[in-house]
Amino acid sequence: MKRFDFRKDVLPHLLSIAAFILLTLIYFNPAVFGGKSLKQHDILQYQGSAQEIVEYREEYKEEPLWTNSMFGGMPAYLISTLHNGEIIQKAANWVIGIFPHPTGMILIHLFSFYILLLAFGVRPVYAAIGAFAFAFASYTFISLAAGHNNKIKALGYAPLVLAGVILVFRNRLFSGFLIAAIGVALNIGSNHFQITYYLCFILFILGVVEFVFAFREKLLPIFFKKVAVLVFAALIGLGANLGSFLTTFEYAKFTMRGGTELKPTEESNITSKGGLDKEYAFHWSYGVFESFSLLIPNIQGGASNGELDKESNFYKRLVQNGVPEVQAEEYIKSAPLYWGDQPGTAGPTYLGAIVCFLFVLGMLILDTKTRIWLLTATVLAIILSWGKNFASFNYIVFDYLPGYNKFRSVSWTLIIAQICVPLGAILALSKVMETRFSDDLFKKLLIATGITGGLCLLFAMFAGLAGFEAPIDEQLATQASWIVQSLREDREAILRADAIRSLILIVISAALIWAAWKEKLSKLIAALIIGLLVIFDHWSVDKRYLNNENFERRVVEQHFAPTGADEAILADTTNYRVLNLLNPWNDARTSYYHQSVGGYSGAKMQRYQDMIDRHLSQETSRLVQNLQKGQLDFSDLGVLNMLNTKYFMFGETKNEVLKNPGALGSAWFISELKKVNSPDEEISALNTINPESIAVIDASKFDIEKLEYSQDSSASIKLVEYKPNHLIYNSENASEGFAVFSEIYYPKGWEAYIDGEKEPILRVNYILRGLKIPAGKHKIEFKFEPKSYSIGNTVAMFSSIFLLVCALGLIFYRNKKRKDNILQE
Repeated sequence: MKRFDFRKDVLPHLLSIAAFILLTLIYFNPAVFGGKSLKQHDILQYQGSAQEIVEYREEYKEEPLWTNSMFGGMPAYLISTLHNGEIIQKAANWVIGIFPHPTGMILIHLFSFYILLLAFGVRPVYAAIGAFAFAFASYTFISLAAGHNNKIKALGYAPLVLAGVILVFRNRLFSGFLIAAIGVALNIGSNHFQITYYLCFILFILGVVEFVFAFREKLLPIFFKKVAVLVFAALIGLGANLGSFLTTFEYAKFTMRGGTELKPTEESNITSKGGLDKEYAFHWSYGVFESFSLLIPNIQGGASNGELDKESNFYKRLVQNGVPEVQAEEYIKSAPLYWGDQPGTAGPTYLGAIVCFLFVLGMLILDTKTRIWLLTATVLAIILSWGKNFASFNYIVFDYLPGYNKFRSVSWTLIIAQICVPLGAILALSKVMETRFSDDLFKKLLIATGITGGLCLLFAMFAGLAGFEAPIDEQLATQASWIVQSLREDREAILRADAIRSLILIVISAALIWAAWKEKLSKLIAALIIGLLVIFDHWSVDKRYLNNENFERRVVEQHFAPTGADEAILADTTNYRVLNLLNPWNDARTSYYHQSVGGYSGAKMQRYQDMIDRHLSQETSRLVQNLQKGQLDFSDLGVLNMLNTKYFMFGETKNEVLKNPGALGSAWFISELKKVNSPDEEISALNTINPESIAVIDASKFDIEKLEYSQDSSASIKLVEYKPNHLIYNSENASEGFAVFSEIYYPKGWEAYIDGEKEPILRVNYILRGLKIPAGKHKIEFKFEPKSYSIGNTVAMFSSIFLLVCALGLIFYRNKKRKDNILQE
């Protein structure tokens, strides 16, 4: 072991860390120095949906695990659930929380990719450049602006997992095991399994390539030993997050990803066999031509609504046609510039002109093993992102690759390229800067420059050949043809300008490498200049999509300030649900104050989605139509009534609230159970029954003999104590009865007790709970106590402690070895 040298062993890393922190603080200065918050649509939706959970947690110092604030009720696992046993994740979140959001998110990316490049033996200066190239890729910042925080965290930890794998394959078994296990723990703990799934693509390809080379070199026993270490690391990492993993895995079978029991319809986005419908999953498919946005940022216009300046054709034509300048300035702030294949986009996946150039160079000069797995993963990511635009391949993958049909937005596969392309680029930069000049290397430099720079030059020269047509143009043309023409001219100008921009960056970078080879410039200085150019490249593109205008003061307070409608409803202290008629199925603001029939979640229960598709959407539409006619008719709202929908909101004032006299309350006794023999019959029967007196039960799933009950007018059942995970009712009935509860049925974790004795919960009316109630006075309780949470938490704690002990052991071992080495010298 070499003697410790602070200047060589520590100082470069400290400088890199300082640079990471400084750059992120500068970029997000409104949050750091201005006291502002990033306005993220999805985070505001999350805060609305999580409010009941947060309030319960603060009051009772425990997790409710269930919330009634959205979609009638659902597990809280994918909304907001803390797992106290997941120590590694909690520690990482605490560190992230030191920095103003979203600074900590980007620092995850920087440190993680930096460690990955160090695992390859790259010098710190090159690793720092690569970390910035990865962390500041446009997709990350576009996702941040949208509020996809879990996705960003999961992506940020992915390189850490890869770093551990690389170290193990490079015979650093213990340190590789530790980093891989921690990386897996943090990645899975981010609770975004689509990113984890794509990470597995990279690891699988890397593993196959390593296997082939081990087979050729007759080193298979060593290979399988390394794989065993990595499998153990994955199990420990998974164990450190077993609470969140088990609950999510258990719940996933009942969500939209799990498939429906109903026969498919034209309106359904889910297949009966499980997984998403192809059309739904491939809705956001990247265009083949759009893939060049990896090299040229706004090759297809950028975001669906982008900003133009006063020199644009659109602005000039607006003014020329009599639009006031003030109004024209507003129009150009949100011009329809995107003309790609997706139905809409917040911006392109841009990896950087210099990074793409260096990646192509890497595919010419790196060792065969590295080239194969990086290129294979990148090409596969691009092809998969095309989705329906390359259906002959992607539909086969969708149908036969296990788990792939659980995820939508196939354009997300480009995160594979976001990892692999900067990695290959920096490995190439490191190699060319540390290799002596040769004619062969110079030839490959020219080829890489010619491929990437040549493409940019061609796009700049022949930009006018493209049509620049967008679907919205047809609608705009009805207003005035000059609007469409001016926008197409601006789209062409944007393409040409960005192509020239990328060309210049590529040529300068190639020239710097050549100058370093010829010793006209020191290699360190050349590398630093290239690093600054990479920063400029990414920074300037990112600012198009996430800039100071995205930050505001008091974002949460303003968004959730109670309206007159909220206050009018909150005056009612009984238990009920609310439906916001303005945006019922994609709104979580209502959930901040009320138990909502609607909500906002990509992981709602499939049964509830079935009910939305088959009943709730139609009932809501009929109600709105009646209101528009001035009619207050609640008679045909059977499903909304059985969900105890007592209030309808159609605005923000107290006068824009309707009280529904037909809401059936928290629970009620019925007189008849109607047997059906399939889920389709069960959900269809709701069109004909009166839920106040009749309930439907699927006899193929639930066995019950007695169907007729006495509906005594004096019988009563009342909710007397409410917690989202513990409901208490008092009932009184002269003879045996059957009660329907306006609570969503979920089979994993809910238990019912009558006077302390456990009773089976039956599912009725497709989504509700039902119980047989003996005659007399009774205390009825529903408790939500899923075993997956308690078991997972226990395992997570032991796994986390094991990882921490291993980390301390590694530190102690290396410190002792260093001291022994000094003594020997």
